[in-house]
Amino acid sequence: MRARPIPQGEIWIDLGGTIARSQLTAKSLIDEPDEDRYQRRVAWIREQAQERGQGSGALISGLAIIEAMRHPEVRGQPFTRAMPTIQAVLKGPAASESIINKMHSGNYPEFETALHALPLEDLP
Repeated sequence: MRARPIPQGEIWIDLGGTIARSQLTAKSLIDEPDEDRYQRRVAWIREQAQERGQGSGALISGLAIIEAMRHPEVRGQPFTRAMPTIQAVLKGPAASESIINKMHSGNYPEFETALHALPLEDLP
């Protein structure tokens, strides 16, 4: 039986679209330490979503999840223990455990795509 040779040179990996297109992501909004900056950014994103209409559902529901994750009762708790509180704060389809997990990991493509379609150079 022939064994495959072990590669001896550099291995290049194409990550394609898996790299964040900007430093602004769901995760960076969740973890933003400056409350004033966070509030200004969320207000700007919400305003842009309402003006554009495109992807506004994903942006608005994503912002609701982010706000629930920053709720005072949730801060400082491990994510798994905070999940019931997050779901209690949310209502409707945004309360899906799957979507909340995706937002927490920064891997909710609908939100990230809609977010990066905004003119982020104007972000406060």
